Amino acid sequence: MRPLVIFYALAIYVLIQLGWWSYLLINLNTELYQTRIEYLRQQPQSEQLIKEELLLERKIKERWWMVAGEGSVFLILLSLGIYHARKAYNKEYQVARQQKNFMMSITHEFKSPIAGIRLSLETLLRREVEKQQQKNILNRALVETDRINFLVENILMATRIESANMDFSM
Repeated sequence: MRPLVIFYALAIYVLIQLGWWSYLLINLNTELYQTRIEYLRQQPQSEQLIKEELLLERKIKERWWMVAGEGSVFLILLSLGIYHARKAYNKEYQVARQQKNFMMSITHEFKSPIAGIRLSLETLLRREVEKQQQKNILNRALVETDRINFLVENILMATRIESANMDFSM
């Protein structure tokens, strides 16, 4: 299974749990304060009881807004986390793809001169070749060897630059 599928499944689970716990918390607070209000309403009415009832009704709203506010902050932070995790995953995926393409290209670039050198050496081994032609074949093999050396030097330089250890006094 892809890591992103698991990550998004967990994020959805967290969101569902946030909603469920918010619902339960608001209901519990509302029930608690409603029970208190009903108890106060059964008592003989006085100015103090009316003030206390209004205070309890205000506290119900405050608790609802508290849960809504904390839930909103959590949602914002979760959204930012998901965004940055997705962004980091995409970046890593692109780097891996570039590395794969680089390896395929470099493999091809090495195979060509190696095949040329092999062909030159097999020609010298299997055929009788006059001295001038033999010299030309060996020179071609040396050119291909220089080409491989050039590729290796470029790869080493790129590695040094990438690791920030580049010494420009060659």
